[in-house]
Amino acid sequence: MRRLFIFSVVGLVGFLCVMFMTHKAQAATYTVLNTNDSGVGSLRQAISDTNASVGVADTINFAIPGTGPHVITPASSLPGIHDTVTIDGSTQPSASCGVLVPTIATVSNTPHTLEITIDGTNSDGIFVFDGGSASDNANNSVIKGFNLINTTSYKGAIGVLPGFGGQANNLQFNCNYIGTDISGTTAQANTTGIYLYNTTGTVVSNNLISGNQNGISAYTNTTTIQNNLIGTTSTGMSLLGNSVGMNLGLGVSAHDNIVSGNTTGVQMTDSTVLQHNLIGLNLAGTAVIANSGDGVLNKGSSSVIIGGSTAGERNVISGNGGNGINVLAEDGGGDGCSSGAVSGTNITGNYIGTNISGSTAAGFGNGQNGIVAHAQTSFGCSATINNITIGGDAAGEPNTIAGNTLDGIRIYQAGPSSQTSVFGVVILPNSIFSNGQLGINLALDTANNGVADADLGPNVINSFLMSYLATNANYYINRPTINSTSVSGNQLTVNYNYQANEVEDNLPAISAVDIVGYRLDFYLNNDTQDGAYTGYAQGKTHLGSFVVDGSETNATHTFTSPIPLIGSQNITVTSTVLWKTIPDPGTNCQDDQWGNGPPYTTTCIFEN
Repeated sequence: MRRLFIFSVVGLVGFLCVMFMTHKAQAATYTVLNTNDSGVGSLRQAISDTNASVGVADTINFAIPGTGPHVITPASSLPGIHDTVTIDGSTQPSASCGVLVPTIATVSNTPHTLEITIDGTNSDGIFVFDGGSASDNANNSVIKGFNLINTTSYKGAIGVLPGFGGQANNLQFNCNYIGTDISGTTAQANTTGIYLYNTTGTVVSNNLISGNQNGISAYTNTTTIQNNLIGTTSTGMSLLGNSVGMNLGLGVSAHDNIVSGNTTGVQMTDSTVLQHNLIGLNLAGTAVIANSGDGVLNKGSSSVIIGGSTAGERNVISGNGGNGINVLAEDGGGDGCSSGAVSGTNITGNYIGTNISGSTAAGFGNGQNGIVAHAQTSFGCSATINNITIGGDAAGEPNTIAGNTLDGIRIYQAGPSSQTSVFGVVILPNSIFSNGQLGINLALDTANNGVADADLGPNVINSFLMSYLATNANYYINRPTINSTSVSGNQLTVNYNYQANEVEDNLPAISAVDIVGYRLDFYLNNDTQDGAYTGYAQGKTHLGSFVVDGSETNATHTFTSPIPLIGSQNITVTSTVLWKTIPDPGTNCQDDQWGNGPPYTTTCIFEN
C-alpha cells in the first residue's frame, strides 16, 4: 500500500504539469472580415481578443470581402492596445506598401495602395497604446497599412501615452496615410496625426502625414522619425500641409524626411537631432513647397543638433515663408512667471536658402532670415539665449547661408537687458552670400516689441566703449579695415588695421581682464557689392582666422587661398570677442575654459 500511494502521487503531479502546459497561450492570427463596429469578425473584437491573449505576439490581418476601399467607422473608441500585436491593413487583398522617400532628392516614389480606412470621427484616438495597468506590455507592436482620418483627440490617429507603469516600447508605425484621403491627395484632418510620449526605441517610417493640425508630436527617448512625407501629397510633389509638421522633444531623432507645405515645418525642444531632411522643398528637391512660417523653430530648448559635418547629415532648409531657422527664447505667462531659455544648440553643415546643390536659385531663399537668434519677453519674465554655435572650422561644418530675403544671420535681444539676454552665440566659419541685406546683422529692438529694427548697416568704425554687448553690438564692436593686399600664386597677404573696443569700467557683468583676445576671420567674395550696401560684400569663401590681443595698425597676415585668385576678389572681415568669463551676472566659467585656440566653442565665447 505504501508503494502504491507514492506511485499515485507522482503520477498526479505529472498529470497536473501536463495540464498546465497544454493551456499556455500561443500566438494567434485574428482576421477582420467586416466593417462592423463590433461582433465576430470586427476590428474591435480582434483587438479585444489580442489583449486577452497575454504575453504573446498576436497578429490582426484583414480579408473583408468585396471591392475596396473599405471604411470602418467605430461608434466609440476602439480598445486600447495593451499587449504585443501586429495590426496589418496591408494584408487586405489589393493593398500594398510602396516606398514614399526612397532617398532624399529623388525624382519619384512609389505611393502606397491602401484598402482600409478607419474614420475616427467618434473616437478618442484610433490606435492608442494607453497603458491601462502596470501589467500591460505592448512592446514591439506594429501598426501598418491604414488610412487614418478625422479623429479630434490630442491622442492622435496613433497615440502612445502609457500610464500606470504599462510598457509600449520599440514600436513600428509604417506604411500609413494619416490625415488624408486614401489616395493621399486631399485632407481629412486629425487633430494630431501621431502622438508619442513615454516610449523608447519607436520608429515612425514610410508614412504620409499631411492635412492635420499637428503632424507628429513626439516627446520621448530614442525615437526615430525617418523617410516620411510630412505636409505633401503622396507623390511628395504638391502641398497638403499640417499646421505644424513635426513637434519634437526629449530625445527624438528625425532624418531623411520631406517636411514641406506646413505652417511651421519643425518645432524642436530638448535633446533633439534634425539631420538630412528637405524642409521647404519637394521630394526631388527641384522646386519649393514652402512652409509658410519658419522652416525650423528651435524654442525653449537645450542640446539640439541641426545638421552635421557630412553630406548625410546636411539639411536643406529653403523656400520657407519665414526664417530658415528661428532660435527663440521666450518667456511665458499664466500663473506666475515662466522663464524661457535656449542653450546648447549646434547648427552646422546645412544649406539654408539655396537649392540642393548649395547654389542660389530664384525662389529658394527663405522669406526672412537664413538664421535668426533672439530672446524676447512678453510677460515681464526672463528669456535667455546662450551657447549657440553656428558653423565650424572642421571640414563640412560651415553652413551655406545664401539667397535669403533679409539677413544671412540676424541676432538681437528684444526687451530690456534686465529681462532678456543673448550671449555665447558663436559664429564660426560659414559661407554667407547673396542675402538681401547683411550677411551677419547684430541688430537692435529699441521698441522692445520682439521685432528687430531696420538693420543698422555695416558696422561703423568708432572709439566707443562696449556697453552691454547684445544690446549695442552692431555699433560698438569694430571690424578690421583692409589697407592693401598682394598676391603671389595662391598666397594672399593682407595689410589691415584693427581698433579693439574696450569695456566700460562700471559694468559688473563684463570686465576687461576677462577678454582673451579677438578672433579675426577673413573671407573672399567675387562680388563688389553683395547685399544692400554699396562697397560691402558678404563672407562667401573662408580664407582663415587668427587671434590678436588688441588693436593693431599696418599689421600683415598671409593666407593660402582655397580658391584660385583670379580676377577681382573682395575681402570681408569679421571680429569676434573671446571671453574667459560669460558676460552675464552670476554665471562664470572656470579660468581658461575658453581653450588654447580656435574654434573656441565653449559657453565662454561671445560672438559680436
